Amino acid sequence: MKKVFAVLLFLVSSISMAGDIAVEDAWIQDAPPAARVMAAYMRIVNHSDHAVTLEAVESDRFGAVDIHATEVHHGMVHMSERRAVPIAPGESLALEPGGHHLMLRKAKGSVRAGDRVTFMLHFGNGDILETVAVVRGSDAGTAGGAAR
Repeated sequence: MKKVFAVLLFLVSSISMAGDIAVEDAWIQDAPPAARVMAAYMRIVNHSDHAVTLEAVESDRFGAVDIHATEVHHGMVHMSERRAVPIAPGESLALEPGGHHLMLRKAKGSVRAGDRVTFMLHFGNGDILETVAVVRGSDAGTAGGAAR
């Protein structure tokens, strides 16, 4: 019974909602203690009938959180900051390795596997959604790891 309750609690805590916007599977890949930059990933789902725009993200654990996109131009990989990312009605925005992601800079202390980091997502319509990302150990991998 305790095991079933723990699984249900995990499933409920891995989804955050504000109105018609939901965040699923928020996570951070751990990094060596001296790392200056980390990245966060998640899936943001727009369940509404109108577009929403992710405009800013903040966390009390990092001095700066930027929305970035990874792009390939002429065979070279580049990252560029995005000031706003629209999410169409009924669509989702995947923040994932090799694509859009949150660039985490100026860590305020160490961040280790198992830690939980709170993020505030700010949308153009004034909605603010709080979500929590779990820091995954390097053995968890980037897809389907143990910390899901």
